[in-house]
Amino acid sequence: SHGLSEETLKKFQISFDEKRNAIVIPITNGKDKLIYNKYRNLGHEENEDIPKYQFDSGSHPSLFNPKALEKSWVIITEGEIDAIRLDQEGLPTISGTAGAQSWQDDWTKLVEKKTAFLCYDNDEAGLKAIKLLAKHLPKAYVVLLPEGYKDICDYLKEHTKSDFLGLLTNANN
Repeated sequence: SHGLSEETLKKFQISFDEKRNAIVIPITNGKDKLIYNKYRNLGHEENEDIPKYQFDSGSHPSLFNPKALEKSWVIITEGEIDAIRLDQEGLPTISGTAGAQSWQDDWTKLVEKKTAFLCYDNDEAGLKAIKLLAKHLPKAYVVLLPEGYKDICDYLKEHTKSDFLGLLTNANN
């Protein structure tokens, strides 16, 4: 439902774990070496005892899709699925793996000399995280999705890559 192509799912090695009823998102070190898996549980909406996300043991907040940092500019999203969706459009995108407010200080050094665009979910947690992240990256541009769109995947269901690039062009820092 997020608009990910088969090619994109293969590129990021996204799979489905039937036993867990979860989407498996491999977290790598940027050189395709697996660090751990993140699991997005599909039954969490119907059963509050099931967490939305689970991680392999030994997991820690990591930067998702660090290969995108090879470019001179980068988009930072709230979650891996949004980062994957923008990567599918050919846009260099990263995300933290531990939630909206999980930005790590050592990631700032990787991004601070790039033109950065912050595009988090259009909800209270996303807006709060953007304010926090803007303190780490004061030169970053804040991209706010139009009213009525929850996140990037939601926006791209009705809009094009060109429309999204227009949001970047009109972003404020």
